[in-house]
Amino acid sequence: TWKSTNLPWPHISIGLLMGIALAEIKSLDGEMLHAPTRLFHIIVSEASHLIWKLCCNWRIGDEADPEKIPSPPEIKSKWLRIINICINNDRILTDSRAYGKRAIKRTLVQSTWQRVLEDNLLIDPLPDNWLSRAGVLRS
Repeated sequence: TWKSTNLPWPHISIGLLMGIALAEIKSLDGEMLHAPTRLFHIIVSEASHLIWKLCCNWRIGDEADPEKIPSPPEIKSKWLRIINICINNDRILTDSRAYGKRAIKRTLVQSTWQRVLEDNLLIDPLPDNWLSRAGVLRS
């Protein structure tokens, strides 16, 4: 998902996880890059939540049975489902008729997800109306 930005992956620390909303991705000249920053916030917060849920489910639900450790394909499937939900929520939240001034700007959603979708769906360029249509992110 992050590879689509062609930016280096920032160092992750406990402090960054705790203050993810304050993290900024900047250009070489120090200017904040809004779409990559937004994507970084989404990826880090959703990934840390998924890791927490997987650990809790395994530890409590599966009683820490080594035979029940989630497999990489299972984890990837869960991750893609989460990212799909994020994309779909963003898509829905761009509806200015439903959300008025609170609607997310279409350009921000497009710049956040366009490269991610093109890289994962192998459709370049995406149709102009991709924000209006539901879709699925595949590996």
